[in-house]
Amino acid sequence: MKWIKALPFFLFAFPFFQKAAAQISKTEGEYLRKDSILWKEYYQKDDSLARIAGESPDQKDRIRAEREALLAWASKGNCALAMEYASTPSGLQRLFWVRMDIGKDTLQQILSSLPKEMQNSPYGQSLKQHIDYPQVKEGGRCYYFACTADGGTPLDWESMLQKKLLIVYGGIDCMGSDGRDFLNRLYDETAREDFDIIYYAPATSQEELAQVKKRFPEIRFHVVSDLKGDHSPMKIRYGSQAQPTCYLVNEQGIVEQICFGIRPSVIGTFARPQAASAEEGEILIRGTIYGENREPLSGANVTETDGDGRVVSATKTDSNGKFSFKIRSRAHDINFQQNGYYKQQQPIGSKSVFHIQMEIDPYVE
Repeated sequence: MKWIKALPFFLFAFPFFQKAAAQISKTEGEYLRKDSILWKEYYQKDDSLARIAGESPDQKDRIRAEREALLAWASKGNCALAMEYASTPSGLQRLFWVRMDIGKDTLQQILSSLPKEMQNSPYGQSLKQHIDYPQVKEGGRCYYFACTADGGTPLDWESMLQKKLLIVYGGIDCMGSDGRDFLNRLYDETAREDFDIIYYAPATSQEELAQVKKRFPEIRFHVVSDLKGDHSPMKIRYGSQAQPTCYLVNEQGIVEQICFGIRPSVIGTFARPQAASAEEGEILIRGTIYGENREPLSGANVTETDGDGRVVSATKTDSNGKFSFKIRSRAHDINFQQNGYYKQQQPIGSKSVFHIQMEIDPYVE
């Protein structure tokens, strides 16, 4: 009769053992095979839709909707496979990659059901941190963490406080030359005390980080990483996955907006809000003038001249070499002049911030 008394226990425990047995039966090869089938089917169907769109431009709206629905189907299948095969190394890695599309309660249940060695693996630990910590959201505070530049110099987060920041996660290739050129222009046209750009490279070694600057030597903004790859706070605390993802952080350290891809209209307006004043007939120009050794030049003349060379507005730099004044037209030129230095002249165009390095005139005593 003892087995009759134990029957309720076995009936209660059976689902648990059944689940554990199902997890054990999952294999890495089985997951990889099903994953390959899923994405092969997706790409075949997507390629077919893309061809139809090219051949029938009048159907582009319908095709776009079908491609979006197809991607949603593949993403849903991707999550389902990751949850089903979380007990395999690749399944657990994929579960971490799709973590933002799955509720934390569900993730916790899956993680708790895994063997201890899987829970204590790098992806298991990172998934636990994702569950335990809140992720950065619009309206929330920026999260600062230790990073280094390609030369090994630590990023000075203190110097980034009380100014606007654009933090870009990955995608230096995906953004293309247009995206990189836009970021360079924005960096040149803004003052460092007001705005800065930090590009986070998802690198896993100092050599990999250095390759970014070697491949794109024209980059003038900060290129940094913590060399932790998937296990970085950029993934765990920021929730980053798509590349590039942009975080627009205001002077108070609040993330005002998160956007995917390089969106000049959004990022440019955030970094240069004074440009909007042109609609009101007030165009503000500002900047800093430096001497040959990067010392600020005080009392330098800054003038706006029209097409005939006539001065229509003017100002002088302060003790820190800074100037700020309203101009009449972006079609005019702006001139910089200081005794002992060559005069410089530039078209104003769309620029609102000027950083000028003056050259000494050797023929002036």
